[in-house]
Amino acid sequence: MIRLILKIIYNFYMNRFVSDFFGSKYSKRVLISYITKPFRINSKSHTNSYEVVSAAKIFHDLGYQVDIMFYENASPNLEKYDVIYGFGDVFKKYFESGFTDKITIYYGAGMHIAHQNTATLNRVKSVYEKKHVWLGKSSRFVEKNWSHQTTLVDAIIALGDQECKKTYRRYYEGPIYSLPAPFYKTLDAIKVANARNSESKKASYGLGALVLFTKG
Repeated sequence: MIRLILKIIYNFYMNRFVSDFFGSKYSKRVLISYITKPFRINSKSHTNSYEVVSAAKIFHDLGYQVDIMFYENASPNLEKYDVIYGFGDVFKKYFESGFTDKITIYYGAGMHIAHQNTATLNRVKSVYEKKHVWLGKSSRFVEKNWSHQTTLVDAIIALGDQECKKTYRRYYEGPIYSLPAPFYKTLDAIKVANARNSESKKASYGLGALVLFTKG
């Protein structure tokens, strides 16, 4: 119970609204709807921290005052913003608000949600056909499709390759810009691969000797 209460308090603190992060006081304003934790603590637990902070810096460099909200929280007054960027409930609010003068940009980290959901449910079905048990809770199904943000926006930024981009084109006729997914380089991939190959060879030699011994 105590852990649950502490988790609620922690999430409440981390997900609070961030106002004018850079203290710029620019006249133009952008609202980023994403995650707010990276603006409170420096973390490399996930690349989404790098992604949202990079977006904020870009808008700041373009002369925008940057506000950030947690994507599931209640949206602020949208009248004061020139640009709405990111994903989440804020897009539905905007397109139902009656405003017409805001620039809207959806940021999609991966393929279209409809594509992802269909793929994961087909996998659930495949497992059922083989094992005769439904494991729907094990799937990564996204309940909120937020269709406003992938249909009505001015532009889409899709994090992925051209195949990823195609999943959005099925539902959207506007400009789509694909970006390669970032990563944190913590180890040298070539050194890791060479080390694994070396260990595999040693294991093979040891196994061979063991087989010869047991046969002999």
